[in-house]
Amino acid sequence: MKPQLCFRQYSLASTLNETVFPLDNGTVRLEGGAWRVEVTEKPLSDHRGNRIKLTLTCVEPSSCPMAVGVNFILDSWSEDHYVLMPGAVYDGNRWGSRPVTYSPRYPEEDAVAGPLARPLVADIPRLNAEKGQPSRLQLRTGDLAAPYWGYVDPGKEQGYWVAVAEAEPDLLWEVVETMDRSGARFSLLLPGVREKRYSFYQRHIRTDFPSEDRGRVFAAGEVVQMELTMGRIAAASPGDLFDHYFSLWAKWESHAVRRHELPLAAAFDLVEQKRNREDWREEEGLFLTTNLAEGQAREVFQTGWCGGILQEAALLAGQPESLQRARRSLTTISRDALRPNGYLAGKFHLEGGWTADFAYDAEQPWTHRWTLVRRQADALWYLQVAVDRYVDVTEEPPPDAWVQAIRQLAEALCQTWEEEGQLGQFIDIETNEVRLGGSASGALAPAGLVAAGKRFQEKRYGDTARAIAAFYEEHFTRRGITTGGPADAMQSPDSESGASLVESYLALSDDQPDAAYWLECACAAGAQLASWVMPYDFTFPPDSEFGRLSMPSVGSVFANAQNKHSAPGLCTHSGLALFRLYRKTGDIRWLQLVASIARFLPWCVSREDRPIYAFDGRQLPPGWINERVNTSDWDHNVGGVFYGSTWSEVALLLTFVELPSIYLNRDRDVLVSLDHVEATWSDSDRRGVRLHNPTRFPARIRVMAETEKDARTKPFTPIDAQHLPAYTLAPGESREILTSH
Repeated sequence: MKPQLCFRQYSLASTLNETVFPLDNGTVRLEGGAWRVEVTEKPLSDHRGNRIKLTLTCVEPSSCPMAVGVNFILDSWSEDHYVLMPGAVYDGNRWGSRPVTYSPRYPEEDAVAGPLARPLVADIPRLNAEKGQPSRLQLRTGDLAAPYWGYVDPGKEQGYWVAVAEAEPDLLWEVVETMDRSGARFSLLLPGVREKRYSFYQRHIRTDFPSEDRGRVFAAGEVVQMELTMGRIAAASPGDLFDHYFSLWAKWESHAVRRHELPLAAAFDLVEQKRNREDWREEEGLFLTTNLAEGQAREVFQTGWCGGILQEAALLAGQPESLQRARRSLTTISRDALRPNGYLAGKFHLEGGWTADFAYDAEQPWTHRWTLVRRQADALWYLQVAVDRYVDVTEEPPPDAWVQAIRQLAEALCQTWEEEGQLGQFIDIETNEVRLGGSASGALAPAGLVAAGKRFQEKRYGDTARAIAAFYEEHFTRRGITTGGPADAMQSPDSESGASLVESYLALSDDQPDAAYWLECACAAGAQLASWVMPYDFTFPPDSEFGRLSMPSVGSVFANAQNKHSAPGLCTHSGLALFRLYRKTGDIRWLQLVASIARFLPWCVSREDRPIYAFDGRQLPPGWINERVNTSDWDHNVGGVFYGSTWSEVALLLTFVELPSIYLNRDRDVLVSLDHVEATWSDSDRRGVRLHNPTRFPARIRVMAETEKDARTKPFTPIDAQHLPAYTLAPGESREILTSH
């Protein structure tokens, strides 16, 4: 897979011709120009690949716009090769597609209830599933979570990968397959010229928008530099490729410059105040999940996925007003949203009351009784978190309606599994029947059923949890894809179902006889999840909103391959499962991953002293967090946000209440801050810790110190962080503390 030099000339965004040369030192001549080539190649320290530094100097300029870079010719190829481009392409995105508008759902004729229904996606960048048809992917660096491309050749049980040392935003990443799929070419070119562009514009989701990309007319003496690392690994499955990528991810993330802006406690306070100020509806007794100030639909509450019970589970740990309102909201949901068949209504409409997810969608009437399975799975898990937190905070028994809703949800999920042999992605809210099959939408259901089985001493729940999890492992985790988490992306690959699978596999690993197997599954799902998380800071345009704010991007998370943006936080979790995975395995990468996600969230909170402005000039009020971290031009808004309050606020609430601020384990010589505070050992025995708050805001810090034995054997539940030793640091304050472990 040795690279070759590539010079591509353009007329506007269309290729005129392409000239290739061996990758050697010297001077090359092409029609209308000449270039001096300098190449250095060194083996990587682990001897599993090479580092190539390429310097191209224009000697004789050409009047024709062009791009320069490298090609990799892949002669031994087939459609069975697994292709990975983090945050964008999984298994080549090689599925059927339909030209649909946002919010896309399956056309009525394509809705298949079978457990292994063929995934369909909108017109997203993908390799073509049909032989004899053109097959090409063209992306730029900002479309990817990280500058990495790799594939697995299952016949040879080998993996190949290429990464770029400097994440140049304008770099083109291109994969082209031959018509019969027996060969392929991978190219990296500067500048990045896409012949057509993927765009989300006026609700259209298409890969054939006109491209405004152009080649460059290079001047004499102009220099282009490119540094690549590349290599081969033993890879019998996609999981081997993900594990390799995760190691590179950890290396890249460790080199990111860490800056501090706002402690998580201060961020939590702002979001909590916003939720009480703007989102509480006294008449309905409900915390809304869609802010009315956005001028959006009258569907103001979502069960699961983007908020709902999830936010109440966090706000129970807030101020007394938040606690009382969250209690009332959960009672309203458990009493009024519960259907006779055991499932919860997907949404609340100000005029129509509790409804299915799409009851008011006039354009897609066949979906009027559909509800996303993910909503039900989220509700089952987080309602139990809420019960445990309520009992812990108030020392009172939980309301009966909550407990009854938990049991009925567990029964409904078991019934659907037993009758349908799957949970599917969408079910009929009235009949429990699967309306759209396949996907890992119910990925959190096994965790919820395991917890319910313990709560009610019901073996059937645990048995069903294992069966569902085994189905997901075989058909999704093992294949290197997860789909069906969002309700607005058909079955595009997504990180959301992946994050839930980590939680479910871990739940099964806690007390099962096959605990080691489920722990391996959790690690495999976690490595896939890492591929959606940005490990470096993207260079935002200086005139963009994020450029103005000097915003980082490391730790932001791509939600799915359709809605091509990164986001603050996991949708919609704290990352506690990753923290638990670190404690169980001792693999520092898990702690590094969850810390990077947690630290990024406060950057995106709009504040009075640091407002964030939408692309239309409107100021996001204090406590608002928008979901967009636009490193791609998919919505014509690189480095910008729309005017909207989103689920990322819920992710921040959960992150603060479920995770420690500082974690230390002397046996492992580990001391890590998950917050915008600094922590260092203050003595050689590692018994003292120096804390420093470098921000302009007070910080409330919870410190978790434990031994290796504690980490391996003691559980850490969603409510345990609230019982850790706590400290308050004024702005700029430092203090030393002694730890018992």
